[in-house]
Amino acid sequence: MAPLGPLARLFAQLVVPVVAVLARAIPAAYSQALQNARKSGMNAETAAKASTFLRKSMSKSEALQILNLSESEATAEAITKVSQPKKNVSK
Repeated sequence: MAPLGPLARLFAQLVVPVVAVLARAIPAAYSQALQNARKSGMNAETAAKASTFLRKSMSKSEALQILNLSESEATAEAITKVSQPKKNVSK
């Protein structure tokens, strides 16, 4: 049980300063990031539009762009062609 005491003390002496530095650095970095975003013209609306991480569905225009279709080509026939797997795929 004797070696546990010095190891715990050493661990505490390493962890406490690291936590203290992070406790100061993280809020400072966050406030700097907010200032940079404000300077570049970012507001809540543009941030919500730019963020696609939490969005669960895509818009119709994004889907058409991915499928290389225009609005006039987006008929039911074209959509079924794209959605059905290819039968004669060469291997």
